[in-house]
Amino acid sequence: MTKINFNHLAIEEQIEYFNLKLNGGKNINQICKSIQISYSTIRDRFKRNSYFYNKLYNQYENINTTIHIPEISEKTIDNLITKIKFQNLSLECERRDSKLTSRSFRLHTCVLSEFIDFCNNSNFTQQEILTQFIAEGLTKYQNNI
Repeated sequence: MTKINFNHLAIEEQIEYFNLKLNGGKNINQICKSIQISYSTIRDRFKRNSYFYNKLYNQYENINTTIHIPEISEKTIDNLITKIKFQNLSLECERRDSKLTSRSFRLHTCVLSEFIDFCNNSNFTQQEILTQFIAEGLTKYQNNI
């Protein structure tokens, strides 16, 4: 196609031509070069007519009619919610100079699972977090015993 033929097409036909070539594996600069028109001319012309290049779909689309909602798995949503929850929490672990002692506890599986998830999303070690949780619990509930 020549530049003159391309310029005589309606804007919708120009968009259709570009999208067809993009689907064929060419990029925007290759298409512009093949019809001997500058990229800035195409960009400005399409923008003036409410079209934009969607990199995700490799297509020119109308701004006023395009709404793409990507499919998001429930696992991804749950992971995002978990990360947001943990970002909103601030944990300050005090450094302690005392001697470390090894101890064994039995925990409910669901609590342990939540604790491990919490630790994986933290900058602190499980030891530091557990020490801080116990210390805060002692401070909070010591007077209630």
